[in-house]
Amino acid sequence: MSQAVDLLAIAAHRDDVELTCGGTLAKAVRAGHRVGILDLTQGETGTRGDAGLRAAEAERAAGSPTPISRTTSRPARRSSS
Repeated sequence: MSQAVDLLAIAAHRDDVELTCGGTLAKAVRAGHRVGILDLTQGETGTRGDAGLRAAEAERAAGSPTPISRTTSRPARRSSS
């Protein structure tokens, strides 16, 4: 399912967008823009926590529910080196 957005924020990890440009996105939503977030990983290979914890952190970082579309590209893979 594809959704058109006016502004797309892309970050490596869940909650990175909220920590780096959350205020800008909130302002864009208040101005009537359609905003999307693309997380490049789910945070599943982190040393402190798992994908579920990263998802909960991102939800808390976003604050109250807003009309922002969020998706994750695919699971991260550890290198074999």
